[in-house]
Amino acid sequence: MADKQWTMNCVLAGAEIQRLLDKGEMPAARKKLEVLSSELDQETISYLLHRIVNEN
Repeated sequence: MADKQWTMNCVLAGAEIQRLLDKGEMPAARKKLEVLSSELDQETISYLLHRIVNEN
């Protein structure tokens, strides 16, 4: 059950990040991604946001 909850939390966080990016709120999206995983460094976060923005 815990795995399903973790997966749902990730899906919802991803949707929230996408919504923020769609509204042009890059700083808020970056902050949300930073909070999502403390294991990501700033370079990785920048890379992920760049990929998300350029995929749309």
